[in-house]
This record gives sequence, structure tokens and C-alpha cells, in this order.
Amino acid sequence: QMYGKVMSIPDFAMLSYFRLATRYSPAQVSEIEKRLADPTVNPRDTKMELAREIVSIFHSVEAAQYAEQDFITKFQKGEIPADIAEVRVQARNIVDVIVEVGFAKSKGDAKRLIEGGGVTVDGRKVADWKENLELVQPAVLKVGKRNFARVMG
Repeated sequence: QMYGKVMSIPDFAMLSYFRLATRYSPAQVSEIEKRLADPTVNPRDTKMELAREIVSIFHSVEAAQYAEQDFITKFQKGEIPADIAEVRVQARNIVDVIVEVGFAKSKGDAKRLIEGGGVTVDGRKVADWKENLELVQPAVLKVGKRNFARVMG
């Protein structure tokens, strides 16, 4: 989560984060500033460096590497993470399943997520909140950009 939060900061705030929240020296921050001024450099790469640094300060280098790979898998490649939670659910209606898994606080929230196009089951967009899931086989539920679960009956 920390890695993702850092990746969501605006580009103009990166230098402040490098100055205030990292172990970088003033000379290193100056180099970052020069790099960001170069139009051939993608600011996303610099932001990933910032996210790695911050996660490694609070957790470890290994945790930062894991978080980066997880971020790349979810957001850049759009793939399903390998380590998603497996949840056994009683509900069959998609709205009830979303609430039971904990991806929405209420049925109303779950309906809004579906109506907004933010829910998929096994890669198929759910269009109708009245849909019932046939959970003979485990299914991958994705709600929003970050919430994944393998649901089973």
C-alpha cells in the first residue's frame, strides 16, 4: 500500500518527498532535480525510485522489491497477482459477494461499483448487479484497481 500511495503523488511533489522523506543527500536530490528537468526522462521511473526508497526505509529492501513487482503486475501489466486471498463465500449474488469479501461497505456501494464498471469476475466485466455467481470453480473477483480475491462457494 505504501508503494502505491507514493506512486499516486503528483509529479511536482516528488522533489519535496526526496528532500524530506528519504535518506538522499542534497547532492543526490540535485541530481534527481536535473533528471526530472530532462524531457527524455519518464517521471514515473523517478517516482518508482522514490517509492522503493521510502518502502525500504520503513520495511526492507526486499519488501520494496516485492512491492514494486506487485505494482508492475497489477498496474502496468494489468495481470492478476499470484498471491491473492482465497475467500469462501456463502452469498451468490454479486452484490452480496462483494460485501461479504469486504470490497464494499454496503450493498449500495457494491451496486455503484458495478454500475461504474469497476467489477470483473474472471476478467469479464459485471454489468448487472442482479447477477448470481455459479461458484462451482473458484473465480477471480476484481473490484476497482487494487482489490482481488479468489472466491469459492
